[in-house]
Amino acid sequence: MKTHSKDYGPIETPSAYDAVVDMRYTFMSPSLKTFQAYTRPVVLKKGAGQYLWDVDDKKYVDLMAQNLCISVGYNHPLVTREATKQIEQLGHCTTMYFNPVPAHFAKELTARMPAGKDWVAHFVNSGAEAIDLAQLMARLYTGNFELLALRNAYHGLHFSAMSLTGIQSCHHAVPVSSGILHVHNPDQYRGMHGATIDPYVEEIDAVINSSTPGRVAGFIAEPIQGYGGVIPLPDGYLAAAFERVRGDVVVTLDADLQNPPEEIPKLLAAIESGHDVVGGYRKKRQDSFFRKYASRIINGIRSKITNIRMRDQGCMLRAYRRNIVESIVASGETSTTCRAIARSRTMIARGFSSRCLRARSRRTAASSRASQSSW
Repeated sequence: MKTHSKDYGPIETPSAYDAVVDMRYTFMSPSLKTFQAYTRPVVLKKGAGQYLWDVDDKKYVDLMAQNLCISVGYNHPLVTREATKQIEQLGHCTTMYFNPVPAHFAKELTARMPAGKDWVAHFVNSGAEAIDLAQLMARLYTGNFELLALRNAYHGLHFSAMSLTGIQSCHHAVPVSSGILHVHNPDQYRGMHGATIDPYVEEIDAVINSSTPGRVAGFIAEPIQGYGGVIPLPDGYLAAAFERVRGDVVVTLDADLQNPPEEIPKLLAAIESGHDVVGGYRKKRQDSFFRKYASRIINGIRSKITNIRMRDQGCMLRAYRRNIVESIVASGETSTTCRAIARSRTMIARGFSSRCLRARSRRTAASSRASQSSW
């Protein structure tokens, strides 16, 4: 195929310091001044490994840990070789068509994710685009709208990402995306509450209880606030924050689960209709005659004691309101199954005796929390 390469001369880019600075200020977005770290801009020319050189051939050691795309160093031989090979073979392929390289990349990425999940990769072009996708996924998955973010956090300059960002210089004089609530960042150096985490965690509770329906879609935070001053979040804060924003419904799985995960939405719908505890049961048992009827006798005795008709639940999916799980774990009782509290929400409102909030065993009460999936 004739490429007419001789018709294209080399592209000459002005590299003098003043020319580069003038082109950037004249033709590129003024929003980029948000990230200008020096009074006199540094104009870089080349890099190798951990070193950089500016247009005047001054050598630097790059200690910036913010941009992970260069964490392998500059001009890494493997990266350079593979990028050159790809650009020479196919410089662009729209997702309307298939190509082996993106699929291979997705396979390699998902293989490094935690085991036990059905991971897929959704490639984006920037952190702001990733944040936008995260908001969409959180809201669709939970059915909730409000999101919590930290003051002094940076998530991007695009509209929804800007709304999550908690830095004045990153905002424009337009209304931000709705449903975003900011709480104080637990800055252990200059934070309003000093070197502690409890008041910051309590503020999350206060915001959820005062400015939301009591449920949020998620909490978005940087483990280390980069653009906000390279401020690491203190130990224990993220775990406590995530505990506050988890949903009100807990779904538990037994070790030998006998109904499919596709039935989880049915449990959640039943919970939303007003029940505190919902569980599946087996209509057609395949057990031996003795085991089947022994279980029926036990269920009958249990129903007699608790005054609640019970079916043969077996090892089925169950859903609980979070306050029910917390009461079970706190009670320490062992003689009555925790399903006995499913009689009605009214019983709980009347101060249903904690003696009735008994798990099958202390082990079950503990493991039900350890194996839960939350909404």
